[in-house]
Amino acid sequence: MVHPIVLILLLLAPLPALADSSHGFSQLLAIADSDIPPQVAPVSKHKPVASMRVGDAAELRKKAWEYLNHWNAGRYDDVYDSFTEKFRAHLSREAMEKAFAPTVPFEILKDSATVLSGRGGHYWVEIKTPTEITTLDIWFTPSGRVAGQGPARGGAGPSHYPSPHSKRVLADPFYFPFAPATGDWWLGGAHHRPSRAQRYAMDFIILRGGESYQGDVGDNRSYFAYGKEIRCPSGGEVVDSHDGEPDNVPRKTFDGYLGNYVVIKIAKGAFVLFAHIQKGTVRVSTGARVRAKDVIGLVGNSGHSTEPHLHMHVMDAYPAGGGWEKSDGIPMSFSRVTLNGKDRRRAVASEDDVMSALQ
Repeated sequence: MVHPIVLILLLLAPLPALADSSHGFSQLLAIADSDIPPQVAPVSKHKPVASMRVGDAAELRKKAWEYLNHWNAGRYDDVYDSFTEKFRAHLSREAMEKAFAPTVPFEILKDSATVLSGRGGHYWVEIKTPTEITTLDIWFTPSGRVAGQGPARGGAGPSHYPSPHSKRVLADPFYFPFAPATGDWWLGGAHHRPSRAQRYAMDFIILRGGESYQGDVGDNRSYFAYGKEIRCPSGGEVVDSHDGEPDNVPRKTFDGYLGNYVVIKIAKGAFVLFAHIQKGTVRVSTGARVRAKDVIGLVGNSGHSTEPHLHMHVMDAYPAGGGWEKSDGIPMSFSRVTLNGKDRRRAVASEDDVMSALQ
């Protein structure tokens, strides 16, 4: 299920040479609209502005192909015009083209269309781009507008290179990266799945009433997660770190890759990467030793990110000369947490979960 959050997260993406849905349009989380199904929370009444109305599956598929053909041909004005007003309000024309141009040309491998009576339709498609094979869910309003899209749950990526660590459990303790006082954090991560290193990656966001901010959407300080202390989940050695990248203007710019980041070796064949840290707040340097629960920086919005959040994943290698994207991800099993309202001694992080640290 696509989480009912009204935002776009253009998050951490591996280098173009590797498979990764987040370099393309598959990384979009859904934009809420009253004409799409309940998996995406309705927040406003959309006025139909397109002449075509979705009436049957064949018609919906035709509309979806038209939309995807605009994309494939680089007709980004036509793509942007296909979005609902709510969608366009959260994504600029320039930001869209910058994020999605690397996905073309692509080939449609298989698809399916489902009309939802009175509520538009759902289109599922598997595509092959220059760098990936991925699956998408695209939601259409009854008027034929694109109301939202996102990575299909259980997307194609990881199946092409089965994980050697699917049953590996990190040594206890492996603490939640935020203090108990920060409360509940929503975990997202579907768009990372096609990447080997990031197959178990999570993005940590604070939601209140379904929103991640209050006030000015273009001000990082309006976001509940911004500035929260990031804590090391386990003791280890800092093998890489970087600071100095600016925080982006939320939902407007997303420059760079990791942004400000820290990588810590916590055990043999286990490296934790933290990305998008706030500029000027990285508190550890390469070669330093850290203890569990040490603060390593503050949540920011640097790099390939359009709003404040923490990206975190564990992988089995971090080569000194680069190329960590070819490593394999490891599941994150946190110690002493509340998972979806229940206290747990250990809990594996999964997308759409709500977690917090226990005292």
